[in-house]
Amino acid sequence: MLIDWLRHVEQRSKATEPRVLANLREGLSRALTTVDAVGTEAVPVLFEQFYLDPPLPPINSHAVANALLHLAVPSDYDRMAALAMDRSLSSGRAAIMEWLIKQGRPDGLEIVVGQIEDPSVRPLGITYLRRYRPLPAGLKPKVERYLDDPDSEVRKQIKLTLQTLPA
Repeated sequence: MLIDWLRHVEQRSKATEPRVLANLREGLSRALTTVDAVGTEAVPVLFEQFYLDPPLPPINSHAVANALLHLAVPSDYDRMAALAMDRSLSSGRAAIMEWLIKQGRPDGLEIVVGQIEDPSVRPLGITYLRRYRPLPAGLKPKVERYLDDPDSEVRKQIKLTLQTLPA
């Protein structure tokens, strides 16, 4: 039922206001964040939420990304990687980057390292880097450049990350 509602939220709710529709989509995505949704049509429908017209605001797409963090499986890797690299999605894709790190693949790590250039995901991206195991040598120069970032949270996360990196 939740998948059907998310797929047809305009028709089911009769709402027309984009903000209301975005909030409904967020709530439905949160409700789908359950083990019962694994292996269902939830994942393809959640992917669709990132490319709506009008697009979901990042505040709402965070819930969609969080649902994918819990529901996506390794066979979803290519689609998750594409979402993580799509900077038009802004900060709403941060949990997708976390999923890539959890997969433990070197190419996923490289995607996240590349995406920390984007200030909208930089603090969380840097945080997620610390979760990758084993942390590769050579990562330090790629993150050190953000030591003087104007965002205090970025500076904090960089310092914590540098403490964990091999020389």
